[in-house]
Amino acid sequence: MPKLPSIQFYPGDWLRDPVSGLSLSAQGLWLRMLLISHDSPRYGYLCYPNGTPLPPEIIASKCGCSLEQYETLLAELDSVNVPSRTPSGTIYSRRMMRDERRRAQYRKSKAKNEIEVIPHRFHTNSTPSSYSTSNIKTSPLPPAAAGDSIFRFDRYGEVIVVEMGRKKRLLSKSDWDSLSGARADGVVKKLQQRGFKAWVEQPTLIGAN
Repeated sequence: MPKLPSIQFYPGDWLRDPVSGLSLSAQGLWLRMLLISHDSPRYGYLCYPNGTPLPPEIIASKCGCSLEQYETLLAELDSVNVPSRTPSGTIYSRRMMRDERRRAQYRKSKAKNEIEVIPHRFHTNSTPSSYSTSNIKTSPLPPAAAGDSIFRFDRYGEVIVVEMGRKKRLLSKSDWDSLSGARADGVVKKLQQRGFKAWVEQPTLIGAN
């Protein structure tokens, strides 16, 4: 994943945190440490690419203060349990670690809900006879489609079929985002509310009587 270009900062959370009761110097040091850990190889941690902790003199230099100043202000931060440390001694931000975990969970959830394109070879003889296979289109992004066609896409293993007619768009991006986690019948209901003829395709058993 590319590095995040910005850092999330919530003034209310900062003001309610014990760090806000410390000296301005200590607050400034912690903010500078957060900026450095944002740019760290391991997000939220003050460490080298191989995971070993940055030495105090390196952190002090990056924060623009002497080692003596750094150690004094760090002790002030430690007095109210602002920074955390790994067993190996790496300083990290609990908040940044939680935020990164939530982003990872979101990416995982988003990948799981990706729409799978149904290849033409999986089309069955349930396709209405008035449409030729040349009129059948698939798309990886259900919000966009065009032309006189039947549009198919997969939703958690169930195939949704939509008769597009002259309509140019299935759902707007915001509509589609609101259906995150919805099963096929929920998507069909949404499409029907928009005036589309849509249904969940029943599987056809090849060779069945």
